[in-house]
Amino acid sequence: MNTKKHILIVASFLLSFGVFAQDCATTQQLFFSNAKVKNYQAALPQYLSIIENCPKPHIAVFQYGERMLRHFLEEGDPAKQKENAELLISTYEKRLEDWPADTKKGETLAKIAQVMYDYNIGTKDEQYAIFDKAWETDKESFLSPKSLYTYFSLLVDLHDAGSKDLQEVFDKYDEVIEQIEKLENIQAEKAATLT
Repeated sequence: MNTKKHILIVASFLLSFGVFAQDCATTQQLFFSNAKVKNYQAALPQYLSIIENCPKPHIAVFQYGERMLRHFLEEGDPAKQKENAELLISTYEKRLEDWPADTKKGETLAKIAQVMYDYNIGTKDEQYAIFDKAWETDKESFLSPKSLYTYFSLLVDLHDAGSKDLQEVFDKYDEVIEQIEKLENIQAEKAATLT
């Protein structure tokens, strides 16, 4: 009798898990359909449901989610900018958590820090700390010229406020200039292949 009871409990659990997984797959497909045609108003609730309820969403959810949230930041309601910026940051963080092997850590951390800077989230120290983590953990993918400028600019601001040493500013300047030169070489190589 006990065995039958246990089998019934396990079967109901597996059935409910199967329905849950199917709901996630269906919601993801609806989200992809809406996001592809840029129907972001319809896609947003689906996106939020996926992020909150589905374990390890498909990596494309994060890619389309980033496009959607950037659209809302650029063209959406200004009153919701901070909320959308925070949602974009959590999207980057969840992608790093769920898909670490398929996500460039330096690039993604720099994006987080840039959004924080652009939308006044956190202190300059916190923003700089995330840029610095991106730089220290994966400099090779930290390639955004805007983020490189912001990273160095924050360091200068922190030095002016007395919290960073002048030698650190000089050292970081040399490193950032080297990275910019590397970027210029990459762009020159790309341009050469186009001619």
